[in-house]
Amino acid sequence: MKLLTILFIPLLLAMPCAALDQAAVTTVAARFASESYDDQFKARAELDALVDTATLPDRGDFAAATRTLCAVLNDATTTREAKKYLLRAMRRIVTEDAVETLTSILKGGDAMLAEEARQVLEAIPSPAASAVLAEALRAAIDFRAKAGFADSLALQGSDAAIAPLAELLQDPDPQHARIAAAALAKLGARAVAPLKEALAGGKLPAAAVPEVGRALLIASSGDPKTAAKIFHGTQDSVLKTAAFLSATAGAENHDELIATAARSESAALRHTALARGLEQNSPAITGTLAQGFAQMPADDRLVVLGHLHYFKDAAVAEKIALSALVAESVDERIAALAALGRMPTAGAIHAALGALSAREPRINQAAAIALAANAYPEADSVLLANLKDGSGDARLAAIKAAPIRAIPGGNAILIEILAGSDEEAAREALKSLYFTASIDDLRTLCAKATTTEEPQRKSLVAACTRIAGRLGSEEAMTLIKPLQ
Repeated sequence: MKLLTILFIPLLLAMPCAALDQAAVTTVAARFASESYDDQFKARAELDALVDTATLPDRGDFAAATRTLCAVLNDATTTREAKKYLLRAMRRIVTEDAVETLTSILKGGDAMLAEEARQVLEAIPSPAASAVLAEALRAAIDFRAKAGFADSLALQGSDAAIAPLAELLQDPDPQHARIAAAALAKLGARAVAPLKEALAGGKLPAAAVPEVGRALLIASSGDPKTAAKIFHGTQDSVLKTAAFLSATAGAENHDELIATAARSESAALRHTALARGLEQNSPAITGTLAQGFAQMPADDRLVVLGHLHYFKDAAVAEKIALSALVAESVDERIAALAALGRMPTAGAIHAALGALSAREPRINQAAAIALAANAYPEADSVLLANLKDGSGDARLAAIKAAPIRAIPGGNAILIEILAGSDEEAAREALKSLYFTASIDDLRTLCAKATTTEEPQRKSLVAACTRIAGRLGSEEAMTLIKPLQ
């Protein structure tokens, strides 16, 4: 159908705009009686083309076209299938002239055509259409039909939608109240008053109260004062959390709200309060964090670690992260390393270096990520110093960290370590060089292997062979031939 429409467009634009001819529409409508899908498809394309021709932008008469379609809809000989597509074509161009016809279809007893008519009515921005939809909403018994009419009133966006939806909001059936709340939420600020009134009136079904609260939160666009009232007035944990986020979004002081939420039995709300408190450096959270961190539930500690980089007191933040680095829980230690990776301090660098030697692979990986991410200005200088002059675990950690940080000049030092007498350091240096060595590094290493005496020469030749294999180039293979 899209292809046919595209083909029709140039022709339509070249033609003078003509009124929608009732006889032509009737002829096309008659083709919907065919049992052939091809005939019906062509009829739909022709109907769309006729309507498009009569309603070209700035040249078409939408009202006249609407009246013509209504005339064919009202014709007793027009088939049900044709009416369905006439209504769909009308939806794009409909004016208030169709209200009477659409009302008749709504009340005609055909559920399919009534649904099509409802969708056309919601496209008419007029009090008359709103009145028909409101009447249909009140009269509807079926839950789905009520939901459809409520949604149409909301989509139409008319002020006339407020009263019938507010009326439905007071329905003792919680499903109906929920329908009204969802529709009112779409009307924005205009719906705030009836939603507030419903919440304050005490007549809402208990099961609908959270939905009405959510609708008020949406309609008020998260107004902090309204959100705070919802927060204090609801026991629904999901709504309470959403209201808390809206109420604490601005730059004002939110310590009292944050402190209240942080004491909640709801883990979701408590975690949200911890995160918000750290983001805003609220004393309600930061004031006792150093002393109370160890006594927090395990999941709360993970939330704190995930937001610890917001804490303006860097020394306290580092202290908390370092304390978590010795926790029994692997997850907590990983979270601590992630927090340290966001702290540009010497302590964070040294702690991550130490964790590179942990036996747990996930800890090793977390330490490597922390080292790579850390923005401490002197990090590379610390690692270079340990590479050149360090010893023991400090030097081994620096060797492991060298490729992670891509330290400038690091590979040259690793080559010297590889050729040195410290076997453990040499093994670690080879692991690092294997992944980072360039063809120039291989050239340097081969030259060193040529001039080195046994037993170091043997290990250097083995290292050259492995690195050449990884590089895989013809030049790399040529470099190691004299060593074999």
